[in-house]
Amino acid sequence: MPLINLYKISPHAVLGIWKIQESIQEMKEINKNEKININEKINNKKFIESVAARMVIKNLSSFMKLNYYGIHKNNLGKPLLIKSKANISISHSYPYAVGLMNQKNVCGVDIENITKKVLKINSKFLNKNEIIKVGNSLIKNTIYWSCKEALFKAYNKSGISFINDISINETEEKNKIIGKIKNKEFTLLTKKIDDFIIIYTN
Repeated sequence: MPLINLYKISPHAVLGIWKIQESIQEMKEINKNEKININEKINNKKFIESVAARMVIKNLSSFMKLNYYGIHKNNLGKPLLIKSKANISISHSYPYAVGLMNQKNVCGVDIENITKKVLKINSKFLNKNEIIKVGNSLIKNTIYWSCKEALFKAYNKSGISFINDISINETEEKNKIIGKIKNKEFTLLTKKIDDFIIIYTN
């Protein structure tokens, strides 16, 4: 399984990235053998990404020496480990699947492809001041979008406005951003891999 990298963020947190190279048939075999129980009737691309993301979490569990019993989702769609209090978050954008595990704090991870479409939709997730700050930069717009997605996942509550309830503040330290959702503040870290941005809570 090509889990291309593991990043130990802290003694209690780890990030995993998998570049998907398997065929649909190979992923169906993994789904069956690992008893992941992803519905094979869904869109092929979504199926492949979903299996890969869960396998990343299984590998992170092994790395952190935790027993892995599978994943279920709460009523907001947040993935939770079965029989474990460790916090997890997953994201995927073909050909990458990423997973984050934190044994101490809530966490959120997001991966986004850097494309021009972000400029067409940025008014849906950025406030006026943020739009001025990021300008027409594809990378900055994607980073802000991904930051807000990661914060939303970590906060795990309904009724959140990406424009009004989530704010992003860059720091002088490279690849480090401070994000606030409602009154809760998070440190966010960034990685760039190929034409993708990965944002994850520290």
